[in-house]
Amino acid sequence: MRGPDVDPNSALAAWQLALMIVVPLASLTIWLAAIFLASRQPSGHAHEASTTPDVATRDDRQQADKLAA
Repeated sequence: MRGPDVDPNSALAAWQLALMIVVPLASLTIWLAAIFLASRQPSGHAHEASTTPDVATRDDRQQADKLAA
């Protein structure tokens, strides 16, 4: 007894099936990572650096002015 007649040209190859699984999973992973990265609060150091003036450079210039005078 033979199995059901299947046209071999209509069956998908293994690489095609794997591609059908990998592409949506990769897309979902990238999408979730993008959402996670976009929703993170800035770290304390990055936030502090963006809100305070460049104190070290200003102090260095003041010291250099004192030494030059």
